[in-house]
Amino acid sequence: MERKPDRSIDKYKGRIVAQGFSQVQGVHYDEVFASTARMAAVRAVIAMAAAEDLELDSVDVSTAFLNGEIDAEIYMKIPDGLSVEGGPGPGEDPKRWVVRLLKGLYSIKQGPRIWGLKLHSVLTGIGFERTDCDHSVYVYRRGGVRIILPIHVDGLLLASNSREALQRVKSELGSHFCKI
Repeated sequence: MERKPDRSIDKYKGRIVAQGFSQVQGVHYDEVFASTARMAAVRAVIAMAAAEDLELDSVDVSTAFLNGEIDAEIYMKIPDGLSVEGGPGPGEDPKRWVVRLLKGLYSIKQGPRIWGLKLHSVLTGIGFERTDCDHSVYVYRRGGVRIILPIHVDGLLLASNSREALQRVKSELGSHFCKI
């Protein structure tokens, strides 16, 4: 739930989550990782920004794990109170029905990995290249514009010599992901 400044309740929030604890490695998923730049790389980008008077900005993709496409067959029971088109009719036991997940969902083991793959695809599509020394740091170079972007799961730090380029990249990211 979210609260107002006076601590009264503003709105209730909820998420549908899968029972990721019941997934079996090798059956439901193979790899699990979250794209996270080394702290030394993040400190180096911040130091470079200070030394070269670069613009700094950050982006948080608030529904990041819902963006990745699942690369395995994963089914889950229909949560109580949720109706599914073509699902159980009146009198049918909804507990006998399941839905197949096509997109990532919070708490599945491969959620961070499929999010990282989706982000990599979008960043390379925009023109970023992954660095060899840290696969969670991307660099964009076009003409005189340079953008350095370390990733921390769903948080992105952007350092650039062009404020306009930062805004274009943020706009492009916003066109691919629901909330940034």
